[in-house]
Amino acid sequence: MVKKNRQGFKIGDPRRSVDLSQLTRPVPVFDNVSKREREKINLFAKQYMKFQDNVRISPEVVKETALLVEKLGSLEDKLIINDDQTAFSLIRPGKKSMMEGIRIIYAHNDSPCLKAKVSPARFEWDPDDQNLHTGVELDTINYGGIHPHQWTGRSLEVRGWSIIDGKRKKIQFPVYSPETAAHTDTRLEEETEMSEAHLHETLDLDTGYRNVKDFLKSIGLRGEEDFARSRLYAVPLIKSAMFGQGYITGYGHDDRAGVFTAVRALLDSKKVPDYTTMIFGFDIEEIGSAGPGGADDKFFERVLHQTLIENEEVGRLEDITEALKLEIASKSLAIAADVEFAATTMDLEEGRIDPWNIAKFGYGASINCSDGIMGGDQISPQLIDSIISPLKNKNNIFQLTGGPMIADFSSEIISMNNFFSWRGYPTINIGVPTGSMHSVEELIHSGDLYHTYKLYKTILNDF
Repeated sequence: MVKKNRQGFKIGDPRRSVDLSQLTRPVPVFDNVSKREREKINLFAKQYMKFQDNVRISPEVVKETALLVEKLGSLEDKLIINDDQTAFSLIRPGKKSMMEGIRIIYAHNDSPCLKAKVSPARFEWDPDDQNLHTGVELDTINYGGIHPHQWTGRSLEVRGWSIIDGKRKKIQFPVYSPETAAHTDTRLEEETEMSEAHLHETLDLDTGYRNVKDFLKSIGLRGEEDFARSRLYAVPLIKSAMFGQGYITGYGHDDRAGVFTAVRALLDSKKVPDYTTMIFGFDIEEIGSAGPGGADDKFFERVLHQTLIENEEVGRLEDITEALKLEIASKSLAIAADVEFAATTMDLEEGRIDPWNIAKFGYGASINCSDGIMGGDQISPQLIDSIISPLKNKNNIFQLTGGPMIADFSSEIISMNNFFSWRGYPTINIGVPTGSMHSVEELIHSGDLYHTYKLYKTILNDF
């Protein structure tokens, strides 16, 4: 048995004489900042937590964004929402012609969850087994790369909407995700792998209703075919919380932190920007940005065309050619406001991360400078230099990060970055460092959140 002293070090370890009470972890976002700055960070964190607790699915993000625009926006600001009400664009015209370039910051509104299938109602018909079930179950499918075991043994809420006879109806009801009782669980004795112990296919949720008819009536559907014209997502009921010195836990930091900081960066800036500015909240990013409202859809093009005409840059849609759009793109800047990987103790124990390149909590906004990994999004040194040099002179706290893993296992990942770089826009990812990503509760630091917001403001106002 290895002997250790009371500080946890092995006997003979040169660190054993260190007085741990004298050690302090550096937190640049808090170190050497004024009391007033700390108060700003705390206030901004509380405002974000309120926003985050009000949104669970994409339409709710759009709705809360619209309320922020109504409260804080100027007369020049314009909010455009897609037909599904799952994506938005906030636009503020600039002093310069759009032909001289535009500024874009884009995030995404969706987060990992459980999605109800097209025919999700399940009911045990066999009388011998019927009384062993709680009643009607809702069959779901993994959306966004979740870990199934984190979604069992907890209360959830199904939120969504249906379109019936052309009318949109909000749907919301509680469910429960059951777990195997410890007294009957033999998986440890059988050394069952985690991937086999919790299968995506077994994520059926208890609705608490005795029959399908009562269940449908309670949620306002006329028949099971109405599920096909509905979109239902099971999400956690947990609220965000702050603990320790500035840490915030909560569901969906990825990417509500990006949405909130980007939208507030524009709304809190009262000056007219030099360049026309567009803030986007896209949908469906967690599965590749496809579909209506995704970064790979035509929502961006429709917004761009509409803005060009309204700003009298062109007279007709026919005047908007591919050559014209490429000319605008080449003079523009696009910021992907998706969150960035940050290490937690669990990541360190697994030993797969690159500690010199992964983002660290409390070190400010993460500027990802990776060269062709994480889906092949290559960022030129010229673009990195054009971002870093001005920020150094504007009292921004940020960190330069690369690939979070020792080896690149992400060759098939396609992120939002790609869809704008493919359009010809110089694009770089600047976001809030986030730990435990895609778990039910993720982790961020309030100082990183605030300095990401502050950095976006600098880019929009001073670049």
